[in-house]
Amino acid sequence: MIEDSQLFVTIIKRGLVNSSFLIPKYTFHSEPTLQKGLDFLKSHEVDIIIVDIALPDSKSEESLNKLNPKNYKAPIIIISEIDNIAIAKQTIERGFQDFLIKKNITPCLLARSILYAINRKEFISQLEVNSSTQFTQLIESNADALIVVTTDKLVKLVNKSAEKMMNSPRDILVGMPFIFPLNAEKITGITIIHPDKTKIVGEMRTSRIQWEEKEAFLVSIRDVTQLKKHTP
Repeated sequence: MIEDSQLFVTIIKRGLVNSSFLIPKYTFHSEPTLQKGLDFLKSHEVDIIIVDIALPDSKSEESLNKLNPKNYKAPIIIISEIDNIAIAKQTIERGFQDFLIKKNITPCLLARSILYAINRKEFISQLEVNSSTQFTQLIESNADALIVVTTDKLVKLVNKSAEKMMNSPRDILVGMPFIFPLNAEKITGITIIHPDKTKIVGEMRTSRIQWEEKEAFLVSIRDVTQLKKHTP
C-alpha cells in the first residue's frame, strides 16, 4: 500500500484483520510516498497494489502517469479522499482495477475489491493464452457477471453470476440483444430491474476480445447495490 497517512494505514490493517474470512493469509507492507512505493515494487513481487492518488510527492494526473498498470503483474486499486467521477472513469479507462473513496471504505468492501481485482487481472491475463474451451470454463468460474457480446450487440455467452444478476436463465439470454451501451475500456453505471421490482445497481466494464475468431466484447458487471445504498 502506498499511503502517507499512518492513521489510515493502521485503519486498513485492522480492517483487513477483521475481514480474515475473505482474505485469511497475507503480508501487508506500506510506503509513505509514490517514489518509495515504486522503488519497493522494483525489487518485490506483490499480489495487489493500493495507492492513494494524492501523495506528498505526486498528485492525481502525475500519479496515474507514473503508475502504468501495464508495467505491473499485480492489479492496482486507486483510493482517494475526493469523490470525483471524472477521475474514477479515467482510472478504469487506463486499466486500473478499481477506484475507492476513502470515506466509503469498509473492511468488507476493501477485501472484496482486492479479491475482485486479483481475480479480474488473472482472468484477463489467462484470456490472452487460453483456447475457446478453456475461455468458456474461465468465464463460468468467475465471480463477476460476465457476458460475451458480438459487435452487433447479441449475447453469445453468459456465466452463472450473470444469470443471477439478470434474473434469467442462459437459454433465454443467449441470442437476445444486449441493451446496455458497449463503451470499450470504460466504466458505465447501469440499473437492472427484476420482475418483482427489485433494482440491481451495477458497474459495467467492457473489453474487446476475440471470440470464435471474430471481434467481440467481454462485459463484466459488478453488483454495487449495497455500496450505493450507503453512499451519500
